[in-house]
Amino acid sequence: DAVTTLTSRGIPVVTMISDIPTSPRLAYVGIDHYSAGRTAAFFMARMARRPGPVLVLCHSFDYRAHAERVSGFRDGLRDHAPDMAILEVIEGQDRQAESEALVFDRIQRAPEEICGIYNTGGANRAIDKVIGRVSWTHKPVFIGHELSIHTARMLRSNVMTLAIDQNPEEQARRAVHVLLRRFGHTETPPEPNDIPFTIFGPENIPPNEQAG
Repeated sequence: DAVTTLTSRGIPVVTMISDIPTSPRLAYVGIDHYSAGRTAAFFMARMARRPGPVLVLCHSFDYRAHAERVSGFRDGLRDHAPDMAILEVIEGQDRQAESEALVFDRIQRAPEEICGIYNTGGANRAIDKVIGRVSWTHKPVFIGHELSIHTARMLRSNVMTLAIDQNPEEQARRAVHVLLRRFGHTETPPEPNDIPFTIFGPENIPPNEQAG
């Protein structure tokens, strides 16, 4: 409704990170979240030491980007690792303490040791703490999103296995470019609005994140 109101007043709207496709927005600039979820499932299937249950943490299904990542992960896991199953999808609202408590409780109640954790949202530090609290026979594969000083540290310490980064700086740059073209302030050719995501592991952390 807000996008419709703005658009009716002649104010163009560009969505970033999470789309609102049913709105009259000018464009969506961001990654394919479903594909990101399937990518996480592919690597989970290849990197887990054994088949077993997988735990998924997300912000909430009210957030379209998270719902698409979970959907892609579920479908990808079915295709790439039919012997691995999602134990539960936990909605932690990206609140660190709440997410930590929910994930730790579910791991404690699991009938067998989980082999992987996929976090679609921002509560990566909660997973970091949970992994440190559990006595593992085999530490789980942990795949999350976004490269930050926190996830860079987790990657270097082998707590996190992979981080799928959505290149937010590039999203912002291209969103501004869409608006510049809309108002005739640039004659440069249009760029694709689909932003490629980048997969980071411990061996390709950029120098500017090394000190995190």
